[in-house]
Amino acid sequence: EVSTDSIVKLPVMEAYIENDWITGTIDILDIRFGNLWTNISRKLFKSLDVQYGDPVEVVIKHEDTKVYQQTMAFGRSFADMPVGKPVVYINSLDRLGIALNQGSFAKTHHIGTGIHWQISLQKSIQR
Repeated sequence: EVSTDSIVKLPVMEAYIENDWITGTIDILDIRFGNLWTNISRKLFKSLDVQYGDPVEVVIKHEDTKVYQQTMAFGRSFADMPVGKPVVYINSLDRLGIALNQGSFAKTHHIGTGIHWQISLQKSIQR
């Protein structure tokens, strides 16, 4: 039997939108492929009016340190991008994912998971 006194409640950050930026956390690392899975829902992401093929500015921070910033396309699948290029996509959990076509995004960019790994996105004007 487990005592209720031994239960630890972990902090959770809900994804939110502010000033045309969506911010969430990187909750899961898809170990097989190195993809990042976030807590950002399809519905929240679509509120930016992003269409397939549109550029998206992506910023990833670990605590307060920026570890990644780049513009990438929103695609239906990894195959929408050339080999080695990143893509923003909706995963099988109906959440936003980040992947590298035929590579590990997490290993390539040394990115982890958890409440201290934040991701922010906005629709980019770049093409």
